[in-house]
Amino acid sequence: MEPSYGAWADRLHPEDRVRTEAVVRSALTGDGTYRHEYRIVRPDGTILRILGHGSLSYDRARRPIRLIGAMIDVTERHHAAASRSMLIGELQHRVRNLLAVVRSIFARTVEAGGPIEDIALHFKGRLDALARTHVIATRNPGATLDLENLLREELLAAGFGSDPRVLLDGPDVALDSRSAEIIGLALHELITNAIKYGAFKFPAARIEIRWSINLRYGSEPHLLFKWMEQGVPMVGVLPGHQGFGSEFIREGLPYRLGAETELVFTGGGARCTISLPLPGNPA
Repeated sequence: MEPSYGAWADRLHPEDRVRTEAVVRSALTGDGTYRHEYRIVRPDGTILRILGHGSLSYDRARRPIRLIGAMIDVTERHHAAASRSMLIGELQHRVRNLLAVVRSIFARTVEAGGPIEDIALHFKGRLDALARTHVIATRNPGATLDLENLLREELLAAGFGSDPRVLLDGPDVALDSRSAEIIGLALHELITNAIKYGAFKFPAARIEIRWSINLRYGSEPHLLFKWMEQGVPMVGVLPGHQGFGSEFIREGLPYRLGAETELVFTGGGARCTISLPLPGNPA
């Protein structure tokens, strides 16, 4: 290509041409320098983002006679900056959501009442469950969490990671981070209840945890999760009132995730069913 103003101007992106030429004209009548970022279109249609800067030389009559400058391809730098901006925005969004969850957990834990030591213990346990979910999320670059891994982490944290009384049965299910946060808290509450009142309190009792994906609701797959305790005596072991855990499962999951839930305490132990929409998961 023969260097010329016309050859350069012909490469300018149509949307950037007027402004870019205005910058050059301003340099001609100003201090003779310019620095400007714009786009060019290559003959093959490729669009590049260019950082152009230059310095003009003049004759004694103040006529421009030479331009020395450079055109630097900053396309990748621009994409990287855009990606960073998007990641920062996503991080800010996730932090806001996380803080909202923490505030809600704190408020509900305090509302449940009891000695301050118990309130602090319950709040710490719920924050730890939330933290475990985020640790698992950082291990997976796809930003999804496997339901079984989430279950095993919660059981392990409670000291029942290899308990033979616990049966886990279900397919691979990928949860997005938001769903995993809420489900992780629900699992924590079920495990805590089993320790205080249910199957983990009695050596002869056991827990079956089964899940499946079905399409009976239509084209969108649903997770059907069942927690079933067996062998828990009826008298004197059931929770006396609806605490944070029961309220969270019965009301929090439907509100936050659009889930359908059922939680009952019967002779034999707690039984919980959660039906949760799972867009993007195969049946």
